[in-house]
Amino acid sequence: LQSYANEVAFLGNEGLQKALQARGVPLPRSLRLEAVPGQRFAILSENLKQAYQTLPLYPASRAPEVLRWLASFHGSFHGNVPSDHSLWEFGTHVHLNRRPPGEVDVLPASVADFCKAFAGVDPFFARPETEKLGERLKAVSRAVADHLLPSEGNRERCTLVHGDFKGANYFLKVEGEGCTAIDWQWTGPGIGATDLIYLFCGSVEDEVVQEYEQALRVYHGALGVENYSFEDLLTDFKVATLDYARWAFSVRLVGDTPEKFQQRAAKVDVNLGYFRRHPPRIRWLLQLVEAFLPEAESG
Repeated sequence: LQSYANEVAFLGNEGLQKALQARGVPLPRSLRLEAVPGQRFAILSENLKQAYQTLPLYPASRAPEVLRWLASFHGSFHGNVPSDHSLWEFGTHVHLNRRPPGEVDVLPASVADFCKAFAGVDPFFARPETEKLGERLKAVSRAVADHLLPSEGNRERCTLVHGDFKGANYFLKVEGEGCTAIDWQWTGPGIGATDLIYLFCGSVEDEVVQEYEQALRVYHGALGVENYSFEDLLTDFKVATLDYARWAFSVRLVGDTPEKFQQRAAKVDVNLGYFRRHPPRIRWLLQLVEAFLPEAESG
C-alpha cells in the first residue's frame, strides 16, 4: 500500500505539480484523488487512449521525444528537490537499499548460469570474462548504491526520478509529437540516469542503445541545468548501469533460458522489459558493465 500512497502523494502535491507545469511537462490530468491511509487509495485521471499510444517496442525515430520529456521532468527538480516532497526517501524499486538482504549474493551464480545457458546464442556469453562479471558486480554493489543514494554530498546531482520508467508507463501521441507518463509508485529523490538505463534496457529499439551516447546528448541538451556537464551525466550513467545490471541479474534474469526468452517474444507483455525477450540487449548491457567496472573498482 505504501507505493500507492506515494503515487497519491505525488499527484496531490501542489508544489510538485506547479513545478512541472512551469516547465511545461505534459502529464495526465488528475480528476480525483482519494486516500484512506492503510486501507484504500483511488485515482481518477483523464483517458489517454484516443490521443496517446503504448507500443511493445518504441522506434528509434521517436526516442528523442521520450528523452526530451524525461529531461524536462528531471530538469524541473534537478539540484532543487523540495524538502516537503512527501514521497519516498529515495526513488526506484531497483536500488540496493530497497532489496531484500542477501539478494546480491546470487549475482555470481546468476550471471555464470545465464552465460552458460546462452552460450549457443551468442559467443559473447561463452567468454570466461563474461561469466565472471557477476562476481565483479557484487564486489562493487555497495559503493555503486551509495553513489546513487540521495545525500547532502550529491544534492546538486539529484532530482526526482520516475522510478519505473518502462514502456507500459509512458505514452507517445498518436498524431504529431509528444510524450507523457503515468505510475508514480516509485517516484522520489535520486539520480536521473537511473531512469535512463531503465528506459534503454526496457523499451527502445537496438539503434537507440547502440548509439547510447548520442541519446544521452539529446537528453542532456534538453535538461537545461547549469553545473551538470555531459561528463557528470556520463559518470552517473555508468554507475546507474552497474546498479541496474546488479538488480536485473539478481532478480529478473535468475534461471532464465533461451526458451523463456522465445516464449516472451512470442507473447509480448509490455510490462516486461525488452531485455527479458531480446538477448542482444543483455549482451549490450554486459558489454557496458565490462567497460564501466574498472572505474568502479578503482574507487
